[in-house]
Amino acid sequence: MNINPTILSIAPYASSVIIGILTSFAVWWYLNHRHIPKLDFSAEIARYEVDGNKELCVCAFKNSGQREILDLDVVTRIGFKNYNGSDGWLHFSLKTNSSRLPSLEVGRRALVRVFDERETPEYVDAPPLALRNRISECRTLKEICELGTKVEINVHVFAYDAFSGARKHFQSPAYTVREIRSGKFKNLTVCKP
Repeated sequence: MNINPTILSIAPYASSVIIGILTSFAVWWYLNHRHIPKLDFSAEIARYEVDGNKELCVCAFKNSGQREILDLDVVTRIGFKNYNGSDGWLHFSLKTNSSRLPSLEVGRRALVRVFDERETPEYVDAPPLALRNRISECRTLKEICELGTKVEINVHVFAYDAFSGARKHFQSPAYTVREIRSGKFKNLTVCKP
């Protein structure tokens, strides 16, 4: 069996190219799937009183990943299931006090005001007028949660990975009225005052 000498001279180069492609893929996969920013959210929303019995509700999240996160957009999204006889979910978004954060380093925590009784809610996308009017009559976040049979609150964070520049989306667990607890945060846990 005769083997073409040209094939024999290309073989070492072909294996080098294949090894190079596989190595590049492995490094890319590791940097984009393992060595990434990651946000851990608190399991509860902390509720405490300020300025003479006014309610302030706060959510916490922490960058527990491997890289810094840049240019964070934070939105509180509230959903009502089967509101006023409708079928499915009705969602709207509220601005937070930390709607825009420049960066969150590895190991750092951020506190986001979900609801502040001292301020009128600012909507990113407003609910229907009837629901908006009912919300304006509510003093507390718990009262808002009691307007529907099932109400969920999610905190959404859109941010950029400092290394790759890729935009990422992080979402908190769904908070209900049961996850609103009086106390202050110690790390990501709500502790009694």
